[in-house]
Amino acid sequence: MSRTRIVAKNIVVRSASQVANIILSTLFVMYITRKLGTADFGKYTAAFSLASLLAIAVTELGIHTLLTKEIAREKDNSRLFLGNVIIIKLVLSLFFFASLYMAINILNYSDEVVYVVCAMGVFSLTASFFELFNSVFRGYERMEYEAAVMFFNRVVVVTSGGTALFMGYNLKAFVTVMALSNLVSFIPAIALSFKRFLVPQFKVDIYLIKTIFKEALPIGLILLFTTLNLKFGVVLLSFLKNYSAAGWYGAPLRLIESLIVFPLFLTTALLPVFSSLHQSGDKAINKWYEGSFRLLIIVGIPVALWVNLAADKIVLLLFGAEYANSAVVLQLLAAALFFLAINMLFSYILIAVDKQMLNIISFGVGSIATVALSLVLVPYLSYIGAGISFLAGQVIIFITSFSLIHKNCYKLPILRVTVKPLLSGVMTGILIFYIREWNIAIVSLLGISLYIGFLVFFRAVQPEDLELLKNTFRTKKRA
Repeated sequence: MSRTRIVAKNIVVRSASQVANIILSTLFVMYITRKLGTADFGKYTAAFSLASLLAIAVTELGIHTLLTKEIAREKDNSRLFLGNVIIIKLVLSLFFFASLYMAINILNYSDEVVYVVCAMGVFSLTASFFELFNSVFRGYERMEYEAAVMFFNRVVVVTSGGTALFMGYNLKAFVTVMALSNLVSFIPAIALSFKRFLVPQFKVDIYLIKTIFKEALPIGLILLFTTLNLKFGVVLLSFLKNYSAAGWYGAPLRLIESLIVFPLFLTTALLPVFSSLHQSGDKAINKWYEGSFRLLIIVGIPVALWVNLAADKIVLLLFGAEYANSAVVLQLLAAALFFLAINMLFSYILIAVDKQMLNIISFGVGSIATVALSLVLVPYLSYIGAGISFLAGQVIIFITSFSLIHKNCYKLPILRVTVKPLLSGVMTGILIFYIREWNIAIVSLLGISLYIGFLVFFRAVQPEDLELLKNTFRTKKRA
């Protein structure tokens, strides 16, 4: 099979897998929010957020991405590389449980919540090792294996967890089933990796381990900052407020986390384009930067607009009446998602031009702002304060990243690029506001039609923008 067909196949397989997993995850969240109720769902979400945050902070550190790059570049030494990565992760797993133990004591959780946190710790650690073996599949460009094992994992976890709740199990039994099902579904990933691709060589290489930590750290810091922005609010709410508040914030957060996949997929597709243009010194990179920024603005405005106008109906449909307080959180997080998507573009631009340290600056500043604002606002505004903090953090990352790129890389005429889409969005929003109480499907269709009409009227979309979108994936296939 030619390289073009391999990459094209990987794009299709990965996209289909992600969509299927998002659908399963969304249905699962819809079910468990209703079955658990706000308090128990808040305990579950807080425990999961704490465990996953510590898992990324302690056990990942960017080594998964580095493993994929190493396998893709030099398969001959990959056995030793994988063996040392596994050794690193096993050692770091001990530090992970130690950090989990310290966090539990600092947060002074009840015995029930301590159990839930420990179960979610096992779940998160298993997920981290899952990602390790997915990195092997990516390195060999066999995404169908990653898609298969992750879909199998989702089916097993969702079916097992849903069945446990359907049978009336309590929260502790539910998270036990979740942890065990995630662990069992991990076995096929190990078997496929070892049998079809790579058997690790477990030989400690101190120089290699030092190299792994050195090269992976910048990637790991970005991942840590991103996760901290997402998860800190839930953990803080469980500590300073109550578990119902954590549930009201956690439910829309889980939805937003699922939607992040779509801008991530687009910006990932743009990375090889930016990289090749930068390496060749082609000035067309300015055009690609401006066009991709405009496309994210055009797509992001109606999503943020629709969610803000229909938040109460979306919450009622997805989570139930008990989560009515989540509507304002969903509005804030939808606005944050708008900036988060653009921040992904900025991040990949800086990676493409070999200025990763600027990413650490912008995401670090945003994370510090998110944590600081959360500590100030959550005691007074509860879950709304957490939402405001997350949104403010993303806005700060946006401003910082844009400024750094504008100063060190490329100039973007932001007013020229954004004014027409923003005007189209404002006009659409004003008209939709007066019919927002109509059926949500009708309002959505009318909103899309009006927005497209205004875009055409103001000539916000240029023919080269559509050509850019088409060439993005064409270029990725040729990479």
